[in-house]
Amino acid sequence: MAKIHTYVPNVINALLTVLHCADTSVASTLEIDHIDVLIVVNAFAHSSTLRRHVRSIHTGDRPYRCPECGQCFAHSSTLRRHVRSIHTGDRPYRCPECGQCFAHSSTLRRHVRSIHTGDRPYRCPECGQCFGHSSTLRRHVRSIHTGDRPYRCPECGQCFAHSSSLRRHVRSIHTGDRPYRCPECGQCFAHILHCRSIHTGDRPYRCPECGQCFAHSSSLRRHVRSIHTGDRPYRCPECGQCFAHSSTLRRHVRSIHTGG
Repeated sequence: MAKIHTYVPNVINALLTVLHCADTSVASTLEIDHIDVLIVVNAFAHSSTLRRHVRSIHTGDRPYRCPECGQCFAHSSTLRRHVRSIHTGDRPYRCPECGQCFAHSSTLRRHVRSIHTGDRPYRCPECGQCFGHSSTLRRHVRSIHTGDRPYRCPECGQCFAHSSSLRRHVRSIHTGDRPYRCPECGQCFAHILHCRSIHTGDRPYRCPECGQCFAHSSSLRRHVRSIHTGDRPYRCPECGQCFAHSSTLRRHVRSIHTGG
């Protein structure tokens, strides 16, 4: 085991892992401050990916500061997304099907897949359920099949399957941060969904079966499953009972099996 403080020169295809969580990286040149590393078998594809991971999860560095509200971010791309979403309102990416505009190209792609094309090219090798996005498949596998919770809260030690869940937990429970200020009422929130739900009344996600409209794509998906298709893709590994939503499965496991 080596303790790398500032720089690893000329390490060709070295496989490095962050000891905090066993995630790894391939790199020819790495710049990592005060992180224990160990040569291992699996790897991130790029050293930049490792640096993003270390910043987001382990060191807590947030060097990119929003000039409008002062909120700080670990990555410049996250700051740009924040400025578009919260301050400027720019939505340069327009859906060719319905005309809805988005702040980010990735959000447009997710919208087209979820609402218009229905493409679900990512198939779970465990249960066969298909997803529109690779990130959704990864979340599904962690939540339902492997139970991996690699993201640990530095305050209380609670572990989470997803970095976004850890961030929500820290905001809600420990820091009380409410960085999203509503331009309509001035109220501040830990999450960004308030304005669409409360003030604008926008409901751009329309059910193709009954025409009911929803403010969020996740609400449309829940509606379709609950009312129209009856799909119950989330299976309890303990008793085999199936559920329409992962959150319902998690509540079931806590209530019935773990006693949490």
